[in-house]
Amino acid sequence: MSDLLEALEVERQEMVTRASELLATVETRGDEMTMAERAEFDATKKAIATTDRRVEQIRSDAKSKAEAAELKDRLERSGYFNNKDTDGGAQGNAGDMAVRSVISGETRGVNLSFETRDIIMTSENNNGFTGSRPFGEQVVTAVYESSPLLMAGPTVISTQDGNELRLPSLTDRGTSAITDEGSQIGEAGTALGDVRLGAFHFARIDKVSNQLLEDSSVDIGALLGPNAGAEIASKMEEHAITGTGVDEPEGLVTATSVGVTTASADAITSDEILALQHSVKGPHRRSANAAYFLSTDAFQHVRNLRDNQDRFLFSIDDNGDERLLGRRLFEEPNLDDLAADGVVGLFGDFSKVYLRLVGQIRFERSEEAGFDTYSTSFRTSLRADSKLADRTAIRQLKMAAA
Repeated sequence: MSDLLEALEVERQEMVTRASELLATVETRGDEMTMAERAEFDATKKAIATTDRRVEQIRSDAKSKAEAAELKDRLERSGYFNNKDTDGGAQGNAGDMAVRSVISGETRGVNLSFETRDIIMTSENNNGFTGSRPFGEQVVTAVYESSPLLMAGPTVISTQDGNELRLPSLTDRGTSAITDEGSQIGEAGTALGDVRLGAFHFARIDKVSNQLLEDSSVDIGALLGPNAGAEIASKMEEHAITGTGVDEPEGLVTATSVGVTTASADAITSDEILALQHSVKGPHRRSANAAYFLSTDAFQHVRNLRDNQDRFLFSIDDNGDERLLGRRLFEEPNLDDLAADGVVGLFGDFSKVYLRLVGQIRFERSEEAGFDTYSTSFRTSLRADSKLADRTAIRQLKMAAA
């Protein structure tokens, strides 16, 4: 049990004991609680409920991290690749051998597969890369660390082909009512729609001189992999946040509506952060995947905000995750700077974002394009799309007009 969790358990027990003492005092007197006793009892009950929610969140996060660690360990042992190592005497895992065969020119391409659940659930930060780490791990880790959206926990859907994918969704939950005996039950008015996901091609080419490939003692794969993965993820993230939906993914800024507009064009208040959270419906607000996304400027700004009891809104939990008003907080560089009319923040349930991945990350080699310059090209590509399935699940924080 973590120190924080243990401290919360002790604090809760003390509050339960105090509430029991108040009840016992009233029972002994044989009358009703005084106003002061009632106020203290109600406040204690509220504090117990708040502590229970914190304990539940911490345990849920710990469980997710443990499951993610197990999945990541299994993924590492698998080698991350579909390709099998046919050289029984070769050293290293199958993934390393497969990629090195592409770099050396023995094969033309390789698929880098990864467990999407690991990307969704884990919140570890693996900083730095070395040549000894598997190439697949480097690429996948770079993709993950370059995408706040992946870390926030979207619903990831993997398919083998890129045909349009249509998924049902609720656009109106309808209503229920008390019905008298023998009376006709009214129609709820539930409305169904669909979420359509395509497959946009995110790709890059890195050109390397053949002299470098032949003479370098450096693991070229260890250099290309993280950079290519990070840049593809950054571009995918950019469109997932700000995309127009026309010939590119529909981003969250396009798909969501404003939850709160600030009173100032260049400042955010603690009340506005709280109002943004409560602009989202209860089920989405209370979701384990509820989180804040703030631009770099806004992120720095809110770290100094305090509530009416002089407590910082920003905190770092026992697992090292950054939080705002108890909810996970991510820096999203694709949101606007802290200026007039800018969309500087998002809050809501990010599990309602559907992220579609087609196949696997593809890493390929070609010598033809660089024949005249004695160079070799390496292409990294991924097909993906994203869309918000429930437009009420996330709301915007927008700055006031100038």
